[in-house]
Amino acid sequence: MNHVYAPPNAHGSFSRSTVGLALLIAFFVGAHLRLSIYSGGSVLVPQFICLAAGAALAALYHRALLKALPLMLLLAAALILAPILNFPFLSTSAVFETYKGSIQLLVSMTLMLAVAALVTTVEPARLARLSTRLWLFFVLVALLEFVALRDVFEAISQAIYSASGRGLYSGVERDQLLYGQIRPKVMATEPSFLATTLLCLCTMAILSMRSAGKPHAVRNGLLMLAVTYLVCPSMIIVFFMAAIATWMYWPRTKKGRALVLFLLGGALVSTLIAQSYMTQLAALSKLALGDHGATGSFFGRIAVGPSVGIDVLERYPLLGVGVGNAEAARPIIDSNWLNKGAFALFPWFADPTLRANDLMSNGFWWQWIYLGAVGGLLFMALTKALLRTMGVALPFRAIVCAWIVWYAGAAFVDPISWFALAIFCIPPRADAEPEIPVPDLAGAAVAPGATHAR
Repeated sequence: MNHVYAPPNAHGSFSRSTVGLALLIAFFVGAHLRLSIYSGGSVLVPQFICLAAGAALAALYHRALLKALPLMLLLAAALILAPILNFPFLSTSAVFETYKGSIQLLVSMTLMLAVAALVTTVEPARLARLSTRLWLFFVLVALLEFVALRDVFEAISQAIYSASGRGLYSGVERDQLLYGQIRPKVMATEPSFLATTLLCLCTMAILSMRSAGKPHAVRNGLLMLAVTYLVCPSMIIVFFMAAIATWMYWPRTKKGRALVLFLLGGALVSTLIAQSYMTQLAALSKLALGDHGATGSFFGRIAVGPSVGIDVLERYPLLGVGVGNAEAARPIIDSNWLNKGAFALFPWFADPTLRANDLMSNGFWWQWIYLGAVGGLLFMALTKALLRTMGVALPFRAIVCAWIVWYAGAAFVDPISWFALAIFCIPPRADAEPEIPVPDLAGAAVAPGATHAR
């Protein structure tokens, strides 16, 4: 599938793609800072920079988004109907949380579609240059913070977040234990946010490279990933690397796609079998992963997700607990932490003030917990149809890549989770670049397929 991208404006004025790329930068800044507007300790407008940039991007690409409007209305109707059908299993407050989460999900998906419209139409060379330069900017600022200006950046962060109700990262001893250094944040609240920003920029640059998947592109990509890990080490890099490899080497034949489905099924069966040994796996993670396993982060992000997901699906098999209704799964999460011995291994997670999302941050399993088995499959089919409507050549590939990244930690309903999916909508460079015009019999240059246009 050949994508038609927007060429630079020859007259020097701002083209739509130029404005779109500027808004993409603003979105990255918002996703990095994750600033929200608070009132009385409650969030009024979450991640308002992302929302503002995304809204402007949606307005810029409103014609493309109109193609997806019927499917989005169908999704909205389904999200309205689901709590009504699920009402016997939900409290009144849970229904309210579900509708609030549904609105957040619809907004996040709309922003994702706007970003997808941009990355599938902008000239890939421009996208590669922008993401590489923005990645380099964050790397240089992070090095500046790491080498000389940590106190200055900390003071700026204190000023930025003083009225937000959010605390700053205080795991200095943890960083020194795990990584042998205090990781930079570049004015975010946590080093992991900087790692995510760098990895998203890396991914966008790698997927936009010429001949992505070929040896020289792989070499350049690995170099960027290595620098990212050295600047701000985080174990989520493993999941981004797996997602990038999946995108690069996704099969194009029916047999290849059948193999992917077989492997996904095998992974699910293996996960189900592993649940019988969760107590041993929790202890093994602490032993095998050394200091990483000793924090309990691995258990909360990776290990507990399948166990909780399967338990929830047994109780709410059709429509789950409702979109955004995380606290409905809290008793099951607590039970799994307790029964698997994880609270004994990692007692600091027994803090009653922690939310359900703090104890389990696996975005892949949150999808199935929120939506159930039937609802989750229907939602996946609808998401695939939405992506295809936006011109994404291999929508299921994008979904699988997002699932891999979500497995390392995601909330599912937030804009940043869906921004990750939009990145994997980037078409291969060979598909995105225009074909060379060929001369017709009369000697005029005619692009392939132009004779069919009417």
